[in-house]
Amino acid sequence: MMGHDSGRLLTHDHYAATYSHVLDMTTQCREDRDKFPDCGLPTLPPDALVIVGRLGEQFMMIRCSASDDSPVWYFNEYDGEIKQSFGSVLDWLDSLADEAENAIANGYYKRFPNGTRP
Repeated sequence: MMGHDSGRLLTHDHYAATYSHVLDMTTQCREDRDKFPDCGLPTLPPDALVIVGRLGEQFMMIRCSASDDSPVWYFNEYDGEIKQSFGSVLDWLDSLADEAENAIANGYYKRFPNGTRP
């Protein structure tokens, strides 16, 4: 259910995180890196799964051969580095819930009733 529709979670700040996005982003990042080696995207590990993108230039991924609750890693198309952002998927989801709560409290959805998901 999470990737199909998640209420206000992941509908602010231009997150691409629906099921169809997740199915395509890992392949797209690998293809872009191969086609444009100077694009700044890092070489993804073989077990990478890109789970969210933002504005087509910032991404988060998990490692599928990691523990049951993988760390979440961040990379972008500017510096070619992969950096751990969260210790687990659950930590990342907790952070997203806080972001969504702040977006609601600050009137984000009054300006963008449907959010800003691509």
